[in-house]
Amino acid sequence: MAPTLAEGHLALARVFGEKLDFRHASEEYGRALSLGPGNARVLRYYSVFAAQMRHTDRGLAAAHQAVIIDPLNPASHGSLAITAFYARRYEEVLKAKRDQALIDPDYYQDPLEGRAYYFLGEFEKARAACERVTLADTGGDICLAMVYDKLGRHVDAAAALAKVQKERGEAYSFAYADVYAQWGVAAKALEWLETAVRVGDDEHIHMKAMPFLDPLRKEPRFQAIERELKFPN
Repeated sequence: MAPTLAEGHLALARVFGEKLDFRHASEEYGRALSLGPGNARVLRYYSVFAAQMRHTDRGLAAAHQAVIIDPLNPASHGSLAITAFYARRYEEVLKAKRDQALIDPDYYQDPLEGRAYYFLGEFEKARAACERVTLADTGGDICLAMVYDKLGRHVDAAAALAKVQKERGEAYSFAYADVYAQWGVAAKALEWLETAVRVGDDEHIHMKAMPFLDPLRKEPRFQAIERELKFPN
């Protein structure tokens, strides 16, 4: 009905992304950007998608542009934080989260700050950040499963993971793979990634760029899943 509407193509891009059809998602993001180059919402969503596809420079450029265009929207800083996380720029993640909190301290809480501290090796700060969001986001418990393990609190780590598994079952398979990869249990992590494919977990969109999965990237089973999902180069 409105073929030149940028947000229509953005909506279609997001649907394709959730269906793990990355080729068509990329095409629709391209159309949305060409039709709405100054649309901050288009730039925000594209920035995250580009980073997920490991097109890091494009993603960061779009995220920064969204902040310039719409600086008082906490979502702009949130998208920059996510994009910086995939780019493994953890100090930039923390800055973006601080800027977001200055605009709206009550904005939706996620475990991204804790994840950044985790990869910076500041595990006590990671623990505090992840514990703050456990009631708002199941990802807080997933974060804690990894952080507690680094702190030597292995019983607590296992309990945090078990809590999510009881609540979410196989629907959260991809997240369990993150945990086992960070625990150094590659075989179990790969089993959960394969389960995630079987149950249709759309979180596989994160697979190519997710830092938690870096220990698995040379595993043949991991590479086979990537080929099956047909990520773009």
